Amino acid sequence: AIDNVERKEAYETALFVIPDHVTDKHFVLAFLRADRFDANAAAQRIVNYWERKVELFGIDRAFHPYLSIFDLKEEDYPAFRRGHHRLLPNPDGAGRALVFRYYAYADKNVDSLIRVAWYM
Repeated sequence: AIDNVERKEAYETALFVIPDHVTDKHFVLAFLRADRFDANAAAQRIVNYWERKVELFGIDRAFHPYLSIFDLKEEDYPAFRRGHHRLLPNPDGAGRALVFRYYAYADKNVDSLIRVAWYM
């Protein structure tokens, strides 16, 4: 299905740089589940994921398999420090981590909030 998606340069770069991550069954399964196992929709979502990650983090950091605090931009730290996104101490009933998002004091820089959320 991914062969049918046009404009997938970021995906192809990720596939070259971190093939084990891009083809990891758990990584791919998350996209399939998000699109109710519609392979074409999941393929488009994967391509969009990599394109957006490059837009947000830049080509030099987008292809780290896992983001670190050092991948955030200087302008993201206020949003991070304010605690708009918090990892809750206990998982849900299925053992998944829970992230609480509090937007009462949200920054005007939406991309900063998205980068912080992606990092979390």
